[in-house]
Amino acid sequence: MLSEPLQRAISVNPTPDIEKLLRKATEPITNDFNPNINGDTPESRLFYDVVYWIVQHVEPQHDPRTYDRGGRNGQEITFVELIGESFKVPGQKYGLGHTLASIIMWWNRRVEEGVLKETENGFILDENYIDQVFARLREN
Repeated sequence: MLSEPLQRAISVNPTPDIEKLLRKATEPITNDFNPNINGDTPESRLFYDVVYWIVQHVEPQHDPRTYDRGGRNGQEITFVELIGESFKVPGQKYGLGHTLASIIMWWNRRVEEGVLKETENGFILDENYIDQVFARLREN
């Protein structure tokens, strides 16, 4: 199940198969109970890349802390809002589990790599980079 905010964000994304790609990116981080991210792994980074691609088409974010929990004036969307109630199965209490530290590690790594770039409207993922991410997901 995807949260209503995530469904709305997916509906305005320019990538036609973005929901399928998101679900594929979720599989490697899912344990017996729910998707869970506690650190900085290739699988968690892949998931965060796909989610951020969805987010930036609604509202590019300015820093990892407000991206995760909000707090910036006029902010429309947060990671917790999108993902907190997503990927739950009926009868399950929790959706995706994550830590702010894992988002900060992802954010800082992508900025250092030059694929998460600051613009006057917020940070955006490089299109050539995300195209490679999507190509790998589509292959598997």
